[in-house]
Amino acid sequence: MSLSERERTEILGAIRKQVLKNHINVGGVSYDAWIKLMEERRPTLLAGGTEAFETGVQQLLLELGGSHTVFYHESTNQFLPQHTINASLRLFECSGSARWTFLDVYDDGPAHTVGIRPGDALIAVDGIACQTSVMPRFLLGQTYRLTLSTPGGDNCRDVHVAVPARKGTKERPLSLSRRVWRTR
Repeated sequence: MSLSERERTEILGAIRKQVLKNHINVGGVSYDAWIKLMEERRPTLLAGGTEAFETGVQQLLLELGGSHTVFYHESTNQFLPQHTINASLRLFECSGSARWTFLDVYDDGPAHTVGIRPGDALIAVDGIACQTSVMPRFLLGQTYRLTLSTPGGDNCRDVHVAVPARKGTKERPLSLSRRVWRTR
């Protein structure tokens, strides 16, 4: 499904309104600076394809400094780690290179069950090196081979983590787009 410029404009307006009304600002983000950044990125967000729009909005929301403020297009089935394997990742610099590093690993979640712990670095997913420019995402109902290391990059190991095949409910949808960002 392709979004029109009008639909994108409405979505951006809804996001701005929701952030200013509901965002819990634990990171002390300047909302004025964030709104200015949103306006600077608006032409690019309105011009690209649907995937570029979603990625751009995700990047904009990452500027708020929280791991649980996200945007999903309603047709996507790839989700961030905190929503799939119950673990959050953050980009950290170590020995001159950036790596996705597990920050929170929630007890009894898929990541915890296979032995992933806070501080483990994610090197690759299914043998493909992780790109530092894009947060890794996972499909529901799939099993992935994750290559992990210590923060310094040594002691590599592989784990197989299964992402449950979950269905959203009206009370707890998998995608926020249907309840929060939908403009029609």
